[in-house]
Amino acid sequence: MKRILTLLMTVSLLLCLAACGQPADHAPEQTPQQTESSDPPAQTEPPALEGEALSILPAEDAGLTEGGYDAYREEDPMAEIVLLPTRSVTDFHYFIVGFREDGELLTLTREDDLYTADALSPGRPLLLAIPFVETIPNRGISYVDADGALRQYAIVESGKDGTIFLMEEAFDSAA
Repeated sequence: MKRILTLLMTVSLLLCLAACGQPADHAPEQTPQQTESSDPPAQTEPPALEGEALSILPAEDAGLTEGGYDAYREEDPMAEIVLLPTRSVTDFHYFIVGFREDGELLTLTREDDLYTADALSPGRPLLLAIPFVETIPNRGISYVDADGALRQYAIVESGKDGTIFLMEEAFDSAA
């Protein structure tokens, strides 16, 4: 147990250090009443970092208008974030992130999908109401970009200022 706590603290520290720099920037599997749909937004979208197809904002900063977004809400959410597509992506997945101990290493794993969509496109943000975000990720997203590459990100909270951002990650499959 002490070894696992040490590993968790090490990973947390590494993620906090990474967070202190520049952040990289179809139907749900749960009941249908947890999914919302609305009309296109009236707000202007902030730019994503170069090469990124999605940017992320806290919901209160996204300027969403009623009817202007899609949404997925988990039970007992503690944070609301908005994914803003800057260009179309396909095969979108929102999933649980787990971890396993491999000797001295802690490996992040991709667990069960919570929400999937065939595509996300500019002008149609996705609001995610999620459980508490931690420096050790518990949720992630993936999509296929315009070049056909699979992009995977952990949803992480900065240990410095509490900012939620996407950190590119290569997840192992769940064991």
